Formats: sequence, C-alpha cells, structure tokens
Amino acid sequence: MSRAPFVFAMLAALAANTSAQEMAGAPSVQSIIAASDRADLIAKTRSLDRVLLNSHYVISNWHIRDFRVAYWSKFQRPSVSPPYGLGLDTWWIDSSKEATVEAKKQEIKGQ
Repeated sequence: MSRAPFVFAMLAALAANTSAQEMAGAPSVQSIIAASDRADLIAKTRSLDRVLLNSHYVISNWHIRDFRVAYWSKFQRPSVSPPYGLGLDTWWIDSSKEATVEAKKQEIKGQ
C-alpha cells in the first residue's frame, strides 16, 4: 500500500505554515509537492530529511509528568515508585482496604 497520499497531505499542511517553508539548504515544500516523478520526490524528501536531522529539529508532543490512573482504593504501593513507570506489578491488595471497598459497594447496592 502506498503512503504517497499521506505524505502529500502532510506536505500540503506544512506548506501552509510559512515558518516551515524557508530552511537553509532545504528544498521548499512546494517543490516537494510538485515533484515530477517518484525518484524526484524521494530525492527531495531525503534532502529535507537530512536538513531536519542535522539541525536537530524536534517536534515535541504534548505530555505530562504524571500518570492518570483510576483504581479502587484497596491497593497498597511501595513507598518508592519506579522512576519511569507506574510499577503496577509492584502493587498488592490490602485485605483491610478491600473489606472497606466491598462494604461500600454493598451499601451502594442496598440504596
């Protein structure tokens, strides 16, 4: 399956952004879109890729430093969390907390 329609759509979106049009040594986005054949498209796209990689451009993605997880309050966790993850495999069920959760569930069902 060809990815050409996706590439052309992406380049067309970039063409609308004037700040992305003028990069030293890079082919213009319009010239990539107007490539005469596949070989020309590949050559111009690789040229743009080299400029972007050598200049260390980064398109950052939105992110947060926290994990948002919903869970029953019947779990215990270690006092020290892993630096790069939730560490779900280190959690355990606290039997007294589990009894409280089950009692609340029964109370809600009874209403």
